[in-house]
Amino acid sequence: MLEDLYCKIYIDTLLSKEALLQAIANFTSGHVFVRTVETDLMGIDVVINEDSDSKLIFQDGGFIYYPYYLEIDPTSTGEENSNAYIASLSKLLKFLWTIGRDAIPACDYEEQLPSREKVA
Repeated sequence: MLEDLYCKIYIDTLLSKEALLQAIANFTSGHVFVRTVETDLMGIDVVINEDSDSKLIFQDGGFIYYPYYLEIDPTSTGEENSNAYIASLSKLLKFLWTIGRDAIPACDYEEQLPSREKVA
């Protein structure tokens, strides 16, 4: 079992923060509380990246300059069922690719998540 299920996903999208939050809530059937979408398995905070820089996103590691990032923590249910949590996170990542230009996860278990190159 994984020790740390926290995940950060950097997102490059033209959506506003509110539109991104609502799109995630609609996709996950979650409930919105201020900047967080709550689901049975996870809490997803939508954060405006203060380091965002459209000129730097094309360099190596430039994803850290994307306009938003998600801070995702498992709920107690997600911690108890890490396989379901990671499966749900994988679906969210695939969804983010459809509504943005890119989404890059940063977590201890990235190898268990889909990579954009492998997704048709």
